[in-house]
Amino acid sequence: MLLAAPGVSWAATSVGTNVSVDGTLTVNGNSTVGNATSSDVLFVNSRIAGSLIPTFNDSISLGEFARAYTNVFSSGTIYGANLDLDGNTTLGNVTSSDVVYINSRLGGSLIPRANNSLSLGEGGLAFGNVFSSGTLYVSTTQAGDFGGPRAPVFSFSNDPDTGLYNRDGSRLGVTIDGVAKLQVSNTDFSPFRNNRLDLGQFSSSTEGPGAWKNVFASGTMYTDELISGVTSTITMTSSSIIGSSGTALTFTIRGTASGAGSNIIIQAGEAGVSGAGGSINLVPGSGVGGSPGLVNIYTSGGGKTLSGRLGSAVQDDFTIYGGTTVNKISFGQYSGSEETSFRVKIIDSPANFPEVTGALTGSNPNIAATGTDDNINLDLVAKGSGVIAASSGLYVPDGKYLQAADNNAGAPAAGDCDEAGEIGRISIDTTGNALYVCNGATRGWDTIALTN
Repeated sequence: MLLAAPGVSWAATSVGTNVSVDGTLTVNGNSTVGNATSSDVLFVNSRIAGSLIPTFNDSISLGEFARAYTNVFSSGTIYGANLDLDGNTTLGNVTSSDVVYINSRLGGSLIPRANNSLSLGEGGLAFGNVFSSGTLYVSTTQAGDFGGPRAPVFSFSNDPDTGLYNRDGSRLGVTIDGVAKLQVSNTDFSPFRNNRLDLGQFSSSTEGPGAWKNVFASGTMYTDELISGVTSTITMTSSSIIGSSGTALTFTIRGTASGAGSNIIIQAGEAGVSGAGGSINLVPGSGVGGSPGLVNIYTSGGGKTLSGRLGSAVQDDFTIYGGTTVNKISFGQYSGSEETSFRVKIIDSPANFPEVTGALTGSNPNIAATGTDDNINLDLVAKGSGVIAASSGLYVPDGKYLQAADNNAGAPAAGDCDEAGEIGRISIDTTGNALYVCNGATRGWDTIALTN
């Protein structure tokens, strides 16, 4: 053992065996302990009371590749130009006092250890703004609050009051320039206010905005107007309306006010019905009564008149049929109550009927009895004690006769010739061979004896 008295120092000394120092070992100057071989090992069993400081900045390493320290514990701050950590790394613990500051820019991607395993923030501790210049891929997006039309929760950096917001917890709202436009719920997709937005625009340009191509609805389409083009009517140019049943197409038109009718206007030369037996049928809806009537046909002046032609280009004859439970067809007008001017009574399977024929210039109009029988009388019947009045005279042509029925009872009743309106009545009695003529209340019946 090599010993030295206190206060005594040696010059350069080489020791080939172990050196034990009891107490404090103080070494001044440069000191080399061991050499760079695997057989030389420095054991430090005591705690280090001073700092391990290299001779120059960025000159030596603490450990090396494949000879790294197991764990490095620090209660202060670790300063380094570069930090390269292999394996699992834990920074801080889950307390509000432990905070990780990243002041430098990230040079790589933030990738979780497994899909759908980590969150970026949490409820109550959310990030303020998330900026992305590329594409943001998410399976579920949830905003922190409802937002509103002027501050939507999903918006654009250059237009913060345009985007999406949650209107009331059950409807998604679309706002543009701070004004609510659309709302979507689990039952409807509708404008935020009535009569504010158009569904497409009419335009002949191939560039938008424009009209939708086809609009499909499996329910009912409610609208105040159907407009084609820029007019206030529906114009069918090169299209068709086809009933899906393949049998008939039904239009139901509802008036909005009591007594208000509905107009169907078919302009001349612009409508037709094709196919064998094709027709346009006008039928009443459920609950429609007989007054004021099913169909009103208007002229341009607004009068309720039947104008134009009923029939077809190849067959001008047409028939107006009464129903099986209605035996009269009335012609007239309606102005709050029925005003009938002319009525036709209908019977089942008639053999004979009257026919009214107009006439050209120089000819007379005609009311004739016609039918399947060879000889048909035309009966003109007044009501009650009324008479058939020929206001312009009564003419019987040559070969035709004015005929009165045989009363077979002698003189007529005195009560049938006691008023001024009964003057001129004629009665014939073949039993008494007399012709009776009413001459007024004073004279009564005058008699003309009939001779051969």
